[in-house]
Amino acid sequence: MMMQENTANWYAIHMDRQDQEGRILDYCQALGKDLLKDAFFPKIRYYKRYQGAWHEEEKLLFPKYFFVVTNQIDQLYRLFQKAPKPVEILGTGDTPVELSNDEIHLLNKLMNHRHEIEMSTGRICDGRLEVSSGPLRGMEDMVRKIDRHKRMAIIRTQMLQREMEMQVGLEVTEKS
Repeated sequence: MMMQENTANWYAIHMDRQDQEGRILDYCQALGKDLLKDAFFPKIRYYKRYQGAWHEEEKLLFPKYFFVVTNQIDQLYRLFQKAPKPVEILGTGDTPVELSNDEIHLLNKLMNHRHEIEMSTGRICDGRLEVSSGPLRGMEDMVRKIDRHKRMAIIRTQMLQREMEMQVGLEVTEKS
């Protein structure tokens, strides 16, 4: 399934436990593309050091949340309530609230076609971050903090109806 930006609305779905990823995606797949254009768990790719070496890892960008793209949210809401493990579509009361165009644009800019945020690479020159490759290129102003030891950047943004910080992978290759 490919990312959709303008053809359908995006919604965030909260689930009780983080370990339901495979079961939820199987359930969504069975619903069919007419009802559900896309369903995914955004992930980040990053490096982690263990056993004396750096290893590429991945983790969920928003633990306990996944996203759906649909034009039929009311029907989808009823089906999700009948699912083996009920989930909650974010909204106000019983009214689901779609992601804003800015939120969709940011996720589309950061994620690849597999809904992953790849590692970015950059350098710090005269105290300013310059990203040379990866999804953070051109978005340096969003970076609020860099943890060079963990190879992570913290970006602050408006997402899921609140201001939040997101961790994304960033390798700083030099500092001058």
